[in-house]
Amino acid sequence: MCQVCLVLGGLSLIGLVLVMGGNVLLRQIGYPAVGANELSGLLGAFAIACGLADAQRQRMHVSVDLLNRRMPLLVQTLLKGFNALLFALFYGALGYMSWRYALRLRAQGELSETLRLAFHPVVYAVAAGFLLLALTLLLEFVTLAADRRVAVVASAESAQ
Repeated sequence: MCQVCLVLGGLSLIGLVLVMGGNVLLRQIGYPAVGANELSGLLGAFAIACGLADAQRQRMHVSVDLLNRRMPLLVQTLLKGFNALLFALFYGALGYMSWRYALRLRAQGELSETLRLAFHPVVYAVAAGFLLLALTLLLEFVTLAADRRVAVVASAESAQ
């Protein structure tokens, strides 16, 4: 699933570069592309939504770890699990609210201002990106919990 999202996000980025590059060239000769900024916003939102879950899975985000690495391993694991669960709930709620917003846009027939494009598909894609991110964080939480449980059982067996 992540590979499909990455390919779609990459294609969206290529489209974004072509639209904005074309707009720059057309502006030089006095004919700016109508709706280029609108289209670039939609393509950019789609590209970002497609990469959220994979970025989390590969730990490509920036993190500042000043205190955590000084704590005992158990505390570090508990904090990672708590963060994963908390943000899974947050992004799940954000995805759900975005999905409902896309449903409302579609029902109302909302169109973009300049190009008159239906943009609810992009809002659906953003919602799906948030939901995939929430699922990735939930799987991270389950993995941390299972790993911690295995470590506790192993240490109890070695103590006997």
